[in-house]
Amino acid sequence: MTMKKSSFFVSLIAAISIVLSIFGLLHYLKVLQLPMNLFLVFFLLIPFLFLVGGVIVTVGNYRTPDAFAQRFLLLTTFQFIAVLSILMAVWYKAFEHLKSFGFQFISVFLVLMLIQSVLLIRLGSAPKQ
Repeated sequence: MTMKKSSFFVSLIAAISIVLSIFGLLHYLKVLQLPMNLFLVFFLLIPFLFLVGGVIVTVGNYRTPDAFAQRFLLLTTFQFIAVLSILMAVWYKAFEHLKSFGFQFISVFLVLMLIQSVLLIRLGSAPKQ
């Protein structure tokens, strides 16, 4: 099954919304606990990382497999550097919560990265626009 750029963004936004809603529910039920300031950082940065990543990979002309692969590498590099920067900032500002924040952030990040990869595979196999 193939997809267009607009379908990619709709699917990505839906996936981000569902995953963050589940995470928010677990936080509300006190299954997972973070201080409110780290919880808000979490909810602001995860969508930002994946939406900016989606823009990186879809903007411009990607008719050749090489161009798509280069954009995918740029996307992955951007996201991993951002994650490391976020974890370093939490380490510096809220060291006592680093383990819980890091585990929760990386878990949600990996779930969304898996979904994003599936969507990118479908986008990459789409007839070129």
